[in-house]
Amino acid sequence: MSKTIHRIALIILILSLNINRSFSQNEEVEDLRSSWLVTTEAGKSFLPYVEGLNKPTAIHFFLDLNRYRDYYLDMKMPKGVSVLVEDRITFVSTRECTRKYSIDSLMGVYSKDKIQISLYGEDVNFAEVDASIIDMNSPISWSSNQGGYTIDLREKLNNNDFFIISILIILTIVLFVRRGLKNVFFEYFSFQKSFSFKPKSEGLFSIGVFSTTNLLVLLLYGVASGFTIVTIVLMLSDKLSEQYGIDTTSNLILLGIGVSVALIVLMIFKYFLVRIVSEIYRLRKFHLVQYYDYFRITLFLTVIFFGLSVVNLSMGGFYLEDYRTTFLIIVVLMLLMRPVLILFKLNKLSGYKNLHLFSYICGTEIIPLIIVLKFFLH
Repeated sequence: MSKTIHRIALIILILSLNINRSFSQNEEVEDLRSSWLVTTEAGKSFLPYVEGLNKPTAIHFFLDLNRYRDYYLDMKMPKGVSVLVEDRITFVSTRECTRKYSIDSLMGVYSKDKIQISLYGEDVNFAEVDASIIDMNSPISWSSNQGGYTIDLREKLNNNDFFIISILIILTIVLFVRRGLKNVFFEYFSFQKSFSFKPKSEGLFSIGVFSTTNLLVLLLYGVASGFTIVTIVLMLSDKLSEQYGIDTTSNLILLGIGVSVALIVLMIFKYFLVRIVSEIYRLRKFHLVQYYDYFRITLFLTVIFFGLSVVNLSMGGFYLEDYRTTFLIIVVLMLLMRPVLILFKLNKLSGYKNLHLFSYICGTEIIPLIIVLKFFLH
């Protein structure tokens, strides 16, 4: 088991080092500015774009998909530019950014040899806009219902330091706890005991919920969960940087610490909630079994999501919008699995009617879970 843990840590470190390569610079194949066109005043034909000669509100060019197969269309633009593919808006820049389109994905969406790309902006200086064909070192295939495009790489590059620091912080704490608290570590991270339908938490009863040993494991849970949540949120959405201005590595680390502390407080609150409700339902002997199983299953879910985030980052840090709903469904199902497992475990200990036990689970597991899901999904 010791060798297995070390091998897993080594694999994660290798994947984290691969993140930098995933964001490496790309080789330019062809500059497309020479093929830019503007419309005549009548709007019935095109003329070549000449920088400084006029101030158009839109730039157009035709892209030969067969010619640039396996490459990417790379566009750098200031705030206020609308990108249209075949007269359909696919993106509007809210700040200076870079937009990349997979040529192969575009070929899969449009059954044409050539497609028209238009860049529109009322008060845009098109001298600040650039478009070129590039050969990506680590190509990321992207397709969507809106036209087959990739996401903004500038944001991902800015967050790259945070991703690597998060992985190193989590691995450091994992290895520290594993080395210093070997028996407790393997007791918590026992897959067989965690996902068994029978309660198997006896090995944890002697530790004490607020002992130094258990608090160190709680610290591991808080840091791993907190930084993993922030990492996944950054991959799913850019609202942190757009709405709240959290776009620097130091701010993201502070956010990760804040989320970690909040999760630790919530886990402590969970213990008192289970203890109080178990007293009300006269299920006093259940509270330690339920708390430790809840804690242990949650630790395993944290490990799973942490691993998924590392793999995703090592592949470029892109989150495909097509899979966003699927991912959220998986998250919800995995979280719903936890109260179901706990219900089965407690049922093995209980002599009460199923309705009484189910009511108890609703008060301690299901209702709090609904509140948390509503908050995070919102």
